Amino acid sequence: SITGSANVTEGESLDIRSTETAVVKQIFQTGPSSIILGKGTKILQMYSPTLTAQLGQQMQLLSKLDSDIRTQRTLIQSIRTGSIKLEGENRDDELQAAYAMVRKVQSRITSLQNQIKIQSDQITKLRSLTKAGAISEFQLQNTLSSQEALAGELEGAKGELLSALADVKIAQRNQKIDQDVNLEEQLSKALDELNSAESSFRVGKIALDAIEDRISNLTLVMPFDGVINSNTRALLSRTVTPGE
Repeated sequence: SITGSANVTEGESLDIRSTETAVVKQIFQTGPSSIILGKGTKILQMYSPTLTAQLGQQMQLLSKLDSDIRTQRTLIQSIRTGSIKLEGENRDDELQAAYAMVRKVQSRITSLQNQIKIQSDQITKLRSLTKAGAISEFQLQNTLSSQEALAGELEGAKGELLSALADVKIAQRNQKIDQDVNLEEQLSKALDELNSAESSFRVGKIALDAIEDRISNLTLVMPFDGVINSNTRALLSRTVTPGE
């Protein structure tokens, strides 16, 4: 893909470098060539196994979230219409399981917060190195992207913690109730989980769009009218790394 901008006049050349690790899958225009190609002409197509895997994982996540959303909406409708009656058989096991989930999620949140702090320190150093020209911009961008992903996981974990804490409250109440679970509490919990799933779905859709955008940039096109000076034939089936 091409990032940044350049003012190019007749007779000058532009060196195009990759921002992804990818395999050159197809060559559309062979070079070197004196044939003038118009702006937007496809030059070559690259393939990134990593991005393709990320795309599949993100689509799976969105599919699960969509299923969770539909399940919660059905549950909410059932609670509101009174067509469902929720009961618990073993209150002690239910409460201990809820406490265990809270501890598990809290541990995960602490771990994510520590990772984000470490990356924040790294980003501060990388910014200085980038400004000094010691490293390239894409190294900083990769770290920033990684931190954004961790931040997204942290928000998801916080949502899970809210849900787990709600489970604890419900389990505590269920210890005192043998039948007729308080439907208002169940409805509030279901609404919270629905909101959390819908929020995660929106965040996931943004991440999916970003991955699809990066994949679309794997098709290299002419940034302006010009000729190809490099030997593109030699690139076929070659793995290109960032900066090449």
